[in-house]
Amino acid sequence: MRPRSPDARKFNDITKRSLMTALIKTPTYYNGNYRSLIDNIIVNNTDYYCTSGTVSTGDTDHLLAFTKRKKAKLPSERCHIFGRTFSKFDPILVQRDCIFTNWSVVTNCADVTDVWDKFLVILHSILDKHAPYKKMTILKIYKPG
Repeated sequence: MRPRSPDARKFNDITKRSLMTALIKTPTYYNGNYRSLIDNIIVNNTDYYCTSGTVSTGDTDHLLAFTKRKKAKLPSERCHIFGRTFSKFDPILVQRDCIFTNWSVVTNCADVTDVWDKFLVILHSILDKHAPYKKMTILKIYKPG
């Protein structure tokens, strides 16, 4: 896309209306006298990026577009979640329990919904034995931007 072409103006208008910013400002494609910015990185907050640009990669007419993200300080808030703990999980023992489980309550059902419900009850009972639910403390999930 040429810098002052109608397509470039349309692209710039769309990114501005979307509150987005294109990080790459220089052409990324060269072919003789023709150059164009066709590869870009678009973000919604430039505060998280410290460097952006293009790098020649050799015998190609395209330049590599790159950006370097600033290191974010992660908050240290802790929160509690519930999940299965797999610390003592042994797939061989789970397989053995699946083999020796009476699945006839599942295989004798005519209704697909009943089959699924009964299958889940049996599967969860096996998983509860090998990977029980536990309250866990983790660092609060941090999502930049």
